[in-house]
Amino acid sequence: MPIASEKTKNMLEWEKIIEKLTSHADTPLGKELCRSLEPSQDINEVKSGQTATSEAVGLLCRGAHAPLGGISDIRPFIVLAQRGGTLSTPALYNVRCSLEAGRKVRTFLLLEGKTSFFIDMGASMPLFPELQSELERCILGPDELADKASPVLFRLRREIVRLENQIREHLDGMVRSPTTQKYLQEPLVTMRDDRYVLPVKHEFRQQVPGVVHDQSASGATLFIEPFITFELGNRLREVRSQEEREVERILTNLSLQVAEKADQIESLLVQLGKLDFVLAKGKLALALQASPPRLSDDGYLELRQARNPLLDQAAVPVTIWLGRSFRTLVVTGPNTGGKTVLLKTIGLLVLMHQAGLHIPAQADSELPIFKQIFCDIGDEQSIEQSLSTFSAHMTNIISILQS
Repeated sequence: MPIASEKTKNMLEWEKIIEKLTSHADTPLGKELCRSLEPSQDINEVKSGQTATSEAVGLLCRGAHAPLGGISDIRPFIVLAQRGGTLSTPALYNVRCSLEAGRKVRTFLLLEGKTSFFIDMGASMPLFPELQSELERCILGPDELADKASPVLFRLRREIVRLENQIREHLDGMVRSPTTQKYLQEPLVTMRDDRYVLPVKHEFRQQVPGVVHDQSASGATLFIEPFITFELGNRLREVRSQEEREVERILTNLSLQVAEKADQIESLLVQLGKLDFVLAKGKLALALQASPPRLSDDGYLELRQARNPLLDQAAVPVTIWLGRSFRTLVVTGPNTGGKTVLLKTIGLLVLMHQAGLHIPAQADSELPIFKQIFCDIGDEQSIEQSLSTFSAHMTNIISILQS
């Protein structure tokens, strides 16, 4: 059973804490872990969560910043490669960048981690020297496959450039010719269907022998590929087709190499996401000037100078204790006197503590591990059940007492 119902978490505005935490994460992987964070009833999970946050605070306070730039969620690409799919150039570039970031993060943790927590995390991150080297050699940018990705590709691309230059030389010569210029709508070379063409006035169609590839909306201009370059254009199209097949072959080969390392890459992504998540907890702790409370073994709660984490500078610190000489506390006072804020502050800080987050209170504060948290706040009515405000509260309280 969860520590708190969705209704209780909504009343305490737990989602706003999650939003604050997520805003401190730098990667999609870390943000995903932040959004899925839930308080735990397990004392060992709470202890390990608090320890991780303290480790992150220590690292951040030393001025060390993990190089998390370049990491993206490449898991869909890894799955596609595992299934035998061919990754696109942009997808392989994202894989390359994430692997590069993983190597930098590993080095950072081993050099700057200082504590066994981060050093162990860094040591567990796998390296991919051969795959990374091959991706760096072949994938130059998000849409750029290197000419030298293969000797065949290099040869084909040089042939494409040679043919394009030869075609343009012929057509530029026609455009500059006074005889031809008077037949053209504009003195320029343009493209239609990957063919180099001239914009010829319709009435001079017979003066520029060639293949018509298109015409303007008005019909006044015909886009003609002159016969003088037609065969060169055919050869260019053939070489481009060969280039496409070679590109596909290279991408398929790189995708197979990614698939071979899929399990290790997924392991790296898990570690990178975990690191970003832990650092986000540390950043939130620093932003809230928070600290880890002592863990009470006897159910005793004491919050010293506790602040509601959602009120920022407007928060009024409160000190409250419960569980030793008395186990029930009645809080009274006028409207807008702070009763609801006090209740929400206690509930929210308990949730934060059991989710492994530091709480905005003095370090000598103390909290136990609660198995469940119940909440009844506000003037909630249920029209669907035709309940009055009072009976709606009674229904909620009866449910709480039964649990």
